[in-house]
Amino acid sequence: MEKNRKSLLLNFLIPSAITLFLICSVFAMLVTPPKFIKILFVVFLLSQVVLGILIIIFSLRITKRATHFFIGLLILFWGLLQIISKYNPLFSLKELWPVYTCTAGITLFVSGFYKYKKIKFGYFFPAATLFFMGIWFSLFTFKIIKLPFMQVVSIFGPIFGAILIILLILFFLLQRKHKELIVIDEETGTFSDEEDAFMDIEIDDNK
Repeated sequence: MEKNRKSLLLNFLIPSAITLFLICSVFAMLVTPPKFIKILFVVFLLSQVVLGILIIIFSLRITKRATHFFIGLLILFWGLLQIISKYNPLFSLKELWPVYTCTAGITLFVSGFYKYKKIKFGYFFPAATLFFMGIWFSLFTFKIIKLPFMQVVSIFGPIFGAILIILLILFFLLQRKHKELIVIDEETGTFSDEEDAFMDIEIDDNK
């Protein structure tokens, strides 16, 4: 029963943290917000970071689930990024938004490594894709590439699509020959085993 209470608490923490992130994202886009909005923004930002830390602690000490670990890390990192983008005079959200994609890739990779204690290609491939997409977009937001983004997309978009198709084909061929490199059924997929995190606990309590 104690762990069921903790599961209910975690089910409250995760939606609350996601809601705070969305609210803070709206506040961050306001150019000249009222004073009470600025105060709420600071309170919500700090609350988001604290909730991210709490979710990470729950995942490591209680649920042992990669999904919860991933969400906690993501909420924590995105909260810190919102603080940096809002209060750092050098960079704004306009320049930093691709970093959110980079952190999502890093967090996914770390979560997969936490779950399996080794690099699994089923985690590494999407994590690397997110990370390098963020790097690619950052080249434009930080004005490292001076060309307009849409012009580059029109020129290199088909090339990128062809490369992606080739990588997917290679991934398909690789998983047929090297099953140990990817997430397979007996390891319950990427996150499919995470949905019933407390099912066994509830069954035990009913006995």
